[in-house]
Amino acid sequence: MTRMEEDEMVWKCWKACMTTLAIAATILIATVVVADAARYFVQPPVKYTGEPVNYVVKLTTLKDIRSKCGNPQAYACTGVPLKWRLVDRKLTQVRDENETCIILMPHEAVVPAGLYGQLLTHEWGHCNGWPGDHPNERKPL
Repeated sequence: MTRMEEDEMVWKCWKACMTTLAIAATILIATVVVADAARYFVQPPVKYTGEPVNYVVKLTTLKDIRSKCGNPQAYACTGVPLKWRLVDRKLTQVRDENETCIILMPHEAVVPAGLYGQLLTHEWGHCNGWPGDHPNERKPL
């Protein structure tokens, strides 16, 4: 092997190592950030818990979630199709049960297992009609 080939092989190895290190650091930082936020994930009241009838989970990055949800601190969010109904003589927006509830969640690889369940339970609550201002919230599990 010539000196030039040897240098090229060292450079490729160094590049691969740095790329792997950068990916590992990104996953570690994302995991720590999300895990640290676990204490803030309030849970819905019991009447809003349980798996919704019609929903889909779309996995994406935290950056994408925060951009699409319009909240720079969001870890997940739900798009609930609403329609206007007369409820107790007031015009109110309620979930259209015939429409699919869309949940944006971070990739599971960067979320510890217990926290992923808390996030999903929180978002299911919104799919089941729990308002975004989180009335009657329960403490994180």
